[in-house]
Amino acid sequence: MYDKYDLPYDENSQPTGTGPLDSMGEQAGSAADLLKENWKKILAVLIVLGVAYFAYDFFIGSYHEVPVSLADTEGKAVKASVRISDSSGKAIMTVKAGEKAKLKAGDYLASVNAADYKAVIDYPFTVDEKSSLKIELEDSRDIRLSGEIPGILVPGETKEIALTATNNEASGETIEFLLEGDAAKDMKLDYQQPISLTPGENTINITIEVSSTAKPKEDKSATIRIKGLRKDASVSGNYAVPNYDQSKLSIRIDGSTASANFDKLQPGQNKAKKMTFENMNTFGITGLKTEFEVTKEGLASDYNIAEWFSLNPNGMVDLAANERNREATIRLEVPQDIEFTADSQEALVEGIIRVSNTFVKKEFTFSFTVQRPEAKLDVSGIDPVTRIRKTAGKWEEVTDKSLLVRNTGKARLTDFRLKAECNSTGTQWLMLVNEDLQESPTASFNSLEPGATKSIPYAIRVPQFTQAKETTICNIGMVYEDPNGPMPKYEKTVTIMTE
Repeated sequence: MYDKYDLPYDENSQPTGTGPLDSMGEQAGSAADLLKENWKKILAVLIVLGVAYFAYDFFIGSYHEVPVSLADTEGKAVKASVRISDSSGKAIMTVKAGEKAKLKAGDYLASVNAADYKAVIDYPFTVDEKSSLKIELEDSRDIRLSGEIPGILVPGETKEIALTATNNEASGETIEFLLEGDAAKDMKLDYQQPISLTPGENTINITIEVSSTAKPKEDKSATIRIKGLRKDASVSGNYAVPNYDQSKLSIRIDGSTASANFDKLQPGQNKAKKMTFENMNTFGITGLKTEFEVTKEGLASDYNIAEWFSLNPNGMVDLAANERNREATIRLEVPQDIEFTADSQEALVEGIIRVSNTFVKKEFTFSFTVQRPEAKLDVSGIDPVTRIRKTAGKWEEVTDKSLLVRNTGKARLTDFRLKAECNSTGTQWLMLVNEDLQESPTASFNSLEPGATKSIPYAIRVPQFTQAKETTICNIGMVYEDPNGPMPKYEKTVTIMTE
């Protein structure tokens, strides 16, 4: 018995016979002898194989057929020749668009000079197993475009931008625009077509119409370029489409989301209503404009009723993100001079209050009734009967009194014209004093506000040859303009008697 550490044979004994190592040694010796005898032949074969490989690689294996194509900026094929040079600029060959150039792997330069297109000089390209040569050609016109892409465009938004097209040609040119990048899916352009450019700078207003299905995302790409051109003829930029939630924008008038009723007013009166704004979106909403449109007008004349409205503070409203409780005041002021239709005592006015920017469109209906004010006058200052006495042999004169015309109604009255007529012979006993302080049968003044009084001086002079107990009848007539109805007339009779 022995364990795993005991030798399986006697350590003093020697192995006998031929083992595997002896066989391997014999085989190696035979191979070495064979190599010594044939090394020249083997070397010759290796040299031939190497030369064949390098010859194949130089003449056949390293050459590639490179498809050559030319197209304009819209992808339409252009027929022209392409000159190909090596990387040092030495011309190698000329091929036509649509053909294949047989080139070794490496770097090359391509040049194209096609009619009606800008020349392409030394366009670099590299040839490998899967190479193709594609060159884009711009038309030959020298037109440049500048402007800016808006940084934020909201789904459903309509925004106008201004671009500047500089025409460096000697004559007028016609252009059109194309959209590229993410913008090609998110929006479309609306503008007057075709666009005719005069030489020099031309400002062009175009409208961007953003699709309501544009997906919210930051850093979207947009390029507006002139068709047929690219370099210096495009405007590029990035824009964001925010996640606009219409329900998070609240606009109310006196708490209502739909209407504003101003009730009843008379000429010269005004009423105000409070408009409140709340924007809980995560981005600011700017440029909210309030406009007024009249859809029903029950008055006799065409008034610009939209101008009766005003907004305080005036101008557009800008709301920050998550802004609450922004307020503005809508004031309605009815002018004093209003003309009603015949026999009508009031007029109903209806319309729309529109709050909007490039993507917000909120409408309220409004209504109010204008009531016809009462037109009334009171004339005093002269007695119905005036008695004239003789003093020191002369008839007395009345020169220190005035006719008082008072507007006791609620309407502003205008264009007053007065006239005094007497049945006396030879001379008129009653005269009015006009604004030039001259005595005359007539007088006039411009207007009289409600509650106001106008003083018209008058004079009574009886001719000295007049006998006692003579009488003359004078009529004072007055007409004026009532803006709320037909022209009224006023008459007052005065009897003048001598004693």
